[in-house]
Amino acid sequence: MSEARTSVHDPDDVALAWSERIGLRGLSIRSGRVVAVVAAAAVLVLSTLDLAQGLRLATFDLWQRVFPRERASAPAVIVAIDEASLATHGQWPWPRTLMAALIEQVAAGRPAAIGVDVLFAEPDRLSPEQLAPLVAGGDAALARRLASLPTHDAQLARAVGAAPVVLAVAGMPESDTAPAAGRTTPVLVRGPDPGTVADHAASLRSIPAIDGAARGHGLISAEPSGRIVRRAPLVSRVAGTLMPAFSIELLRVAAGLPAIGLETGNGGVKAVELGDLAIRTDRDSGVWIHFAPRSTQRYVAASDVLAGKVAADVFDRKLVIIGLTAIGLLDFHVIPTGERVPGAEIHAQLLEGIFDQDLLLRPRWSSWAEALALAGLAALAVVGAGRWRPRVSVYVGVGASVALVVVAAALVRFGGILVDVAWPLLGGAAAFAVVLMATLAESDRQRRVLRRALNDERIVTARNAGEQEAARRVQMGMLPPEDGRTIADPRVAIAALAEPARSVGGDLYDYFMLDERRLFLMVGDVAGKGLPAALFMSVAKALIKGAALRGSSPLDAIIDEAHGELARDNPGQLFITLFVGILDLDAGSLEWCNAGHEPALVLNADGASARPLYGASGPPLCVIESYPYEVNRDALAPAERLCIVTDGVTEAHGAGDELLGRERLARFLATVGPGAVGVRDAIRALLLEHGGERERADDATVLVIEWRGAGSPA
Repeated sequence: MSEARTSVHDPDDVALAWSERIGLRGLSIRSGRVVAVVAAAAVLVLSTLDLAQGLRLATFDLWQRVFPRERASAPAVIVAIDEASLATHGQWPWPRTLMAALIEQVAAGRPAAIGVDVLFAEPDRLSPEQLAPLVAGGDAALARRLASLPTHDAQLARAVGAAPVVLAVAGMPESDTAPAAGRTTPVLVRGPDPGTVADHAASLRSIPAIDGAARGHGLISAEPSGRIVRRAPLVSRVAGTLMPAFSIELLRVAAGLPAIGLETGNGGVKAVELGDLAIRTDRDSGVWIHFAPRSTQRYVAASDVLAGKVAADVFDRKLVIIGLTAIGLLDFHVIPTGERVPGAEIHAQLLEGIFDQDLLLRPRWSSWAEALALAGLAALAVVGAGRWRPRVSVYVGVGASVALVVVAAALVRFGGILVDVAWPLLGGAAAFAVVLMATLAESDRQRRVLRRALNDERIVTARNAGEQEAARRVQMGMLPPEDGRTIADPRVAIAALAEPARSVGGDLYDYFMLDERRLFLMVGDVAGKGLPAALFMSVAKALIKGAALRGSSPLDAIIDEAHGELARDNPGQLFITLFVGILDLDAGSLEWCNAGHEPALVLNADGASARPLYGASGPPLCVIESYPYEVNRDALAPAERLCIVTDGVTEAHGAGDELLGRERLARFLATVGPGAVGVRDAIRALLLEHGGERERADDATVLVIEWRGAGSPA
């Protein structure tokens, strides 16, 4: 056996293949550490650029989906101008008299404040004075009567002035005319001038007659990122003057406060203050809204309010928002949970978050914490390089990454703090990948050196021909008979074959009865050939047999005991593949473990098929310390034969250097007639036919067990 083979899905083999593919196989441990640090630093720099925002915001949106806000209080009620309301009262825009009636109906319910999320930027085109010029040519008297009637805008202004109404103001990025004039709530700054807040060149307000009647005015400008509304500024600057957001102004009017406070520092805004209430914000006065699932309980239809169908206590001491919710009116926005909601709901959710003290915040220290997390993962990878096995490095890296995600989730869930883990995980993964590939490349180089040294040792050992022949006789004498005559049991027939590639080899087989009904069997293959492999084989065989005969231990415990003893005194760093099993001669049931060995084959009674035994397997013994080997279970039917071979059979070289292969062996065995001896002899003939006269490259061992059934005659 030239070298042991583990599963093709082994993470170490996959990582080594990738290191070859991308040109990192030549890395040493030291250079790998340097490259890992450079990779982590590059990711850290990328995370500070604007292009990193997409991944960061996607992470924050994920937290919103995983931990949506639970709606504890209901301070806001939305009076929805929805499809049903438009169907009842006509298309939008409605006459101002109808809006005045709606405000009066809401005000009758004694709300704390009424927010009108609608702009009345132009005079009502259905107002009498607007209609008078249209009929003047046909009926001058009618035109005069229309002109003498109260204007719709005046009626709406009276309704607005009679109630605690807050009107919406839209911030404009630029304006060709002078900024619209109007009252603005004082914002008292406690600290340096907040130069970090959003700045609007102008604003769009309702006409002066309506605008001047309101008790408050608030900005409705949101802050979408990638068409998703995640944040809302609580204070912005309009034409050089600080102005509160619509939701904050609603709270101020409801509380009867004359002004809004703004706590600032050298880093920007710290908090927005409403009396004793301080709302922590980002440096630009923005807050991250913690969204709850959309609920119809927030809404009442405007048509129901106008029809008097809504109970008066629905609005009692509530913050009422009158807004457009009909789909055709285009006032819809996407929120992080993936839902499309009207603008009025965003205001309502912000108010709920303020009342429940459940807003999200990205503190000023979050960027430093993320950089520290990335550096910590990279440092863990660099420190572990050369000290840990590749598999351990993978486990440590995955464990540290999971711990980071858990901490970030806990911060969001219990503290409302947003920390970006995507970029630290990306940087840590890059560092771990580089270090892992460098470690595997170094291990591969060391394995090649050891293989060359072992080959040199074989050459020296082969010169001692006499000693080798003596060793061969001793070794073959340690194996049980090939014809199975030591097991005189009519329920089973045994045949074996052991042909070392040299005078002595590293293959082994054994079989013996554990009690009156259980047959223990094993086939192994030590890495290497010659005297070292033979000595290791002898020790392994003795340890396994001793562990099996000492008591009634389960099969996995036998393997674990032998594994521990072999690994304890193994200066040559040899390892062994092993297939062990226990066959119940009464029931035909088979328990087996496979430690990196060739899969066994089960030949059915009529010789029509050969099925491999696939199941849980592990690496060869002495490769991974304390590996938990698993026991598999199967069953043989009467006259079925269990055939176990070493890779010296499946990898036998032909005249053209082609391998015999597992598939060809299985197809061949499916044609062999009954009996254990027949199978053994057929494999011997196949090896001679395939390899011809050429020297065999590896030891070939075969063990065939035929179960004849519990009631077989002698």
